[in-house]
Amino acid sequence: MPEKPFKELLEEAVKTIDTVKFRLEGRRKRLEEKDRTLFNEVVRSIRRNQKQRATIIANELALIRRSIKMVLTMEIALETIKQRLITAKNFGEIAALISPAIHLAKELQPSLGKLMPEANIEIEESLEELSNLIVE
Repeated sequence: MPEKPFKELLEEAVKTIDTVKFRLEGRRKRLEEKDRTLFNEVVRSIRRNQKQRATIIANELALIRRSIKMVLTMEIALETIKQRLITAKNFGEIAALISPAIHLAKELQPSLGKLMPEANIEIEESLEELSNLIVE
């Protein structure tokens, strides 16, 4: 079974991350709605002088808020990963475009060396750096 191209794997990973993020956003919205409901219940309980009830609901509210924070942290982490994958995909496209130019410049290098030896050294160093960058 042939392996999928790297670009395709990156695209699938980005789609998967988008799906998970969408689900997390839905979860976060439900938790935020529950947060508002519980907060209003705590306020009502305090106004009615039901301190024990207010304490119990406030503890549950604290758990909900920790869950919201955890979901937000996951959303941010997934977005960071997604952006890095997109950057890697875009860089791969750039590398594919630059590679032929590097090959052509290497072919022209001997002629350039005869015409401008001082420029040839700089070009050689630049080509070496670009080649290393693409390999990395």
